[in-house]
Amino acid sequence: MSSAHATRTPGALGPARRVALALTFAAALAGCVGEGGGAQTTTPAQDGTATASPPPTSSPLPTPAPSATATGLPDFSAIDLTVAPEPPAALSQAPDEKAAAEIAEYFVRLYPYTVVTRNLTPFRDISYNDCGFCNRTIERLQGYDAKGVRSEGGAIVVHEAVAEELSNDYYIVRTTISEDASRDVGADGTVLREDPGSTDVTYVVDVKWHDGEWFVMTLTNG
Repeated sequence: MSSAHATRTPGALGPARRVALALTFAAALAGCVGEGGGAQTTTPAQDGTATASPPPTSSPLPTPAPSATATGLPDFSAIDLTVAPEPPAALSQAPDEKAAAEIAEYFVRLYPYTVVTRNLTPFRDISYNDCGFCNRTIERLQGYDAKGVRSEGGAIVVHEAVAEELSNDYYIVRTTISEDASRDVGADGTVLREDPGSTDVTYVVDVKWHDGEWFVMTLTNG
């Protein structure tokens, strides 16, 4: 097994890569682990088991961070929730830990764009057909659209992404994030869900390189 690779930000909370999230990961994860469905026909599979690896290395993220507030939390207010993330070069690069970390970060950055704009195509393209988190997110957003529900707030900062190869181009990437408050609002203005946000929470993104493409296999609590 290869050694782990990390993209990490020094200091209390940053510099950190900026991400906007309107429907919280916690909400989207509820009840979705292990669910199937979806339209993709590729079937990449994990085979082999993980073994112990040396401590991860780290490198600073190149993206500037939101400034910290007086409380030490990131200033989420300047984050634009509607700008599509730039696809990383790693999408077409040979697999390694660095590329896997970038793919996981891209997926996290793509999520809020999908929630806010309801443009599901890029999210579907990178999601494995049996990714429960991915399928549940798509189902919820389609349901929201049908009912006229909009999502507000929930900006998120990714502090760290640490990738580790398990076997045969299958990687797990542990991401540490802080998330701003968010809410879902019905067509009549009724607040349907409110979330106070969270700090330094870890989620695990599984990614797989298969037939020259990256797929997100699942996202789970860390």
